[in-house]
Amino acid sequence: MPLPSVRKRGVFVLEAAVALAVIGLVLLAASTLLVSYRKAHDHFMARRAAQLAAEGQMERFRAGQPINDGPIQNPEAAPRVEMRVASSPGAGDWRGLRRVTVTAAVSARHGRRVVYALSAYVDPASSGPTPSRVTSGSRASKSGGGSSAAADAREGEFRP
Repeated sequence: MPLPSVRKRGVFVLEAAVALAVIGLVLLAASTLLVSYRKAHDHFMARRAAQLAAEGQMERFRAGQPINDGPIQNPEAAPRVEMRVASSPGAGDWRGLRRVTVTAAVSARHGRRVVYALSAYVDPASSGPTPSRVTSGSRASKSGGGSSAAADAREGEFRP
């Protein structure tokens, strides 16, 4: 059996080196994509945490929590979230309402700061939907005939 020539062996080594270089480039591209994916994911999660904190605080204002300008401490927010409130009186068609802006900032793991601001008009005079318990004594008197049975059936019902 004849041995392969030196020239054929050199071509094989060259093919193997090119294949290893191509595999190395593919792995380098994949690792770069994984690093960028990780940064994008961290940025998205930080933005989502800021968004949820701002929306939650705005809902509390709509529900009747007093509106105070400045930084807010919210125990329900993520620990890395810093929130701030700014409000101003509404003008024009929005007169009588307050324009409330809740700004939430989060420092993402990759070092960038993500800021999310949410603005809405809120009625400061309204204390929001505070449920009051309806009892039979407050709806109808006991001597009121058939109306007391209906009031007794509604006992425990929440009314805004």
